Amino acid sequence: MRLFLKNARTLTGSAAGLTLALLVGWPAQAQDAQPAAPPAPAPESAAPQPLSDDVVAEVNDDVITNYDILQRMRLLVVTAGIQPTRDDLPELQRYALSSLIDERLEMQELRHQEKDQKSSIIATDSVVDDVIGDYAKQNHMTSEQFLASLAQQGIGQDTLRAQLRAQESWRTGSAGTRSRPSRRAWRPRPTSPST
Repeated sequence: MRLFLKNARTLTGSAAGLTLALLVGWPAQAQDAQPAAPPAPAPESAAPQPLSDDVVAEVNDDVITNYDILQRMRLLVVTAGIQPTRDDLPELQRYALSSLIDERLEMQELRHQEKDQKSSIIATDSVVDDVIGDYAKQNHMTSEQFLASLAQQGIGQDTLRAQLRAQESWRTGSAGTRSRPSRRAWRPRPTSPST
């Protein structure tokens, strides 16, 4: 898992053909250290559980939901080329939340700078498309094939685009002159007590 943390910040490796253990939910789909027997067929009355949009954290005016965390976890698993075990899931979840908080803070800082400087800092759709094209080429695919491969693994295009927009915006907008925003600006969302 430590290797994962070193590789998770960059999109490396082939996204095509990677098995994603996290397609439907947590932790039931996570890979164990040993292969498990195939699951028994679900009763016909059992409906798939919807992904939760419960708010997990607030970062100033931005919210992070369970869905956001799940999507980021899937993206991290695919781009880092790892197969997490059940034991890895809490660390992976913490890392996903931490990276989303950092990303939200960075984008807020860049929007503030953009407003103050009255110039464009946030990466445009065209820049994000170019980055996606570069990753697709590295994986011997077209952009459409690359995005379709991620979609087949349960990763929404918006998830990838948001991560790349933040990455490119911070890389070019900060230009090494600004320090990282303070993490004090976020707070966990209180959970409602069970009754």
